[in-house]
Amino acid sequence: MNNTLLQAYSPLWQGENDCNKCDVILIPYDGLYQFSLPAAISETLNYVLTINFEGQDLDFSLDIMEGEEYNFVALKYVNGLLEVIRGGDAFDAIDTDGGCYDVRLRLFNTGVIPVEWEEAGAIGKMYFFNPENDCKSYLQLKYKLSCDQEEDYTFYMDGALVRQPLELADEVNAIDGTGRSRRVFSRLQTNKELRLRPLTLATHELLEG
Repeated sequence: MNNTLLQAYSPLWQGENDCNKCDVILIPYDGLYQFSLPAAISETLNYVLTINFEGQDLDFSLDIMEGEEYNFVALKYVNGLLEVIRGGDAFDAIDTDGGCYDVRLRLFNTGVIPVEWEEAGAIGKMYFFNPENDCKSYLQLKYKLSCDQEEDYTFYMDGALVRQPLELADEVNAIDGTGRSRRVFSRLQTNKELRLRPLTLATHELLEG
C-alpha cells in the first residue's frame, strides 16, 4: 500500500505495512461508504478506482481536482447496482448481485501517449451485502480526523449494539409522616452492549486512531 496517498486512520488506510493487515471492508445494502483522497498530484496524473468484477478490471476515473486538500468519494450498493459517488451524485455503476471484490487504487497519466498506469496500492477486498443472500448485522461508525473536516468518514463493523435490561441508576428516599422510608425519585437507565466479531490488526489500529 502506498500510504502517502491515504490519510492515516481514514477508511481505506491499512496501517504501516501490508503484513497481515488487509481486512475485508464491509459495505451493507444501501449503506454509503465514504472515504477521501488527497488532491490530484498534477494536471495529468490522477486517481482510478479499479474493481475486479467477474475476472475483469473495471476502472472508475475519480477526476480528483487540484486545490482541495482532500476530496470525498463514496461507494454504495443498492437495487443491484454498485455505485461510485462523487459530489453527491452517482457517476458510474456496476450491475451486480453483490459479493466480495478486489479493489485497487491506481494512477493514470494522461500526459503521455499511450496512457501510462501506475499501481498505487491494493486497498483490499470489499464485501457488498445483498439482502436477498445475506443476513448479517452491522454497525455504522462516522468520525472525523480533524476539527475542520467538513464531511464524516464512514466505516462499518460486523457487529451490533444489543439493548440490555433497565437498571436503577439513581434514587432518593425520604421518611414520611408515619416514619416509613419512601422513594421520592428514581432514575432508570438503559445500557447497550457492543458485540463485535473478532477484529483484525488493521481494524484495531483504525479504531484506536
